[in-house]
Amino acid sequence: MKKVIISLVICLLMLGLISAPVLADTPVARHKVIGGGTIERPVVGVELGLVTAAFIAQQVDESGNAEGELVIKLRNPMGDMRVKADIVCLAVDGNKAWIVGVVVEPSSTWFIGFEVQDNGEGSEAIAPDLISQAQRVDGPTWALGKPDLAMVGWTNGNVQVK
Repeated sequence: MKKVIISLVICLLMLGLISAPVLADTPVARHKVIGGGTIERPVVGVELGLVTAAFIAQQVDESGNAEGELVIKLRNPMGDMRVKADIVCLAVDGNKAWIVGVVVEPSSTWFIGFEVQDNGEGSEAIAPDLISQAQRVDGPTWALGKPDLAMVGWTNGNVQVK
């Protein structure tokens, strides 16, 4: 029975009635980075500020172009501030990722970038996951340079670099 099925498949392939998968059509694995949580950080001249960040970024091609969203909220005695950005670039190297977004709230054309590090999940984690401060960057491809930024551990949070 097995020989009959194999013979039938070979005949159908030769007649062009079915086609074999072509390697060029095989989708390329793309990176995806998800994270969120809070960080307590000193705010100049005041008490600790609480930063809440949430993001999802997924590459859409091999050049690092990406899509997704970033929302950052800073709460401190001087007042709250919220920033929202549309993700445009993602670079990944091992367990580290660099992400760039264009700020859409408040409305601007600024690019902001940041770095994250995934140190494992749950009890398997080797250390807390890390995040850098988001900063204004020169353009959408800043992430491709993979700059080494100062990072801090999440007070509460998680990053997954895939």
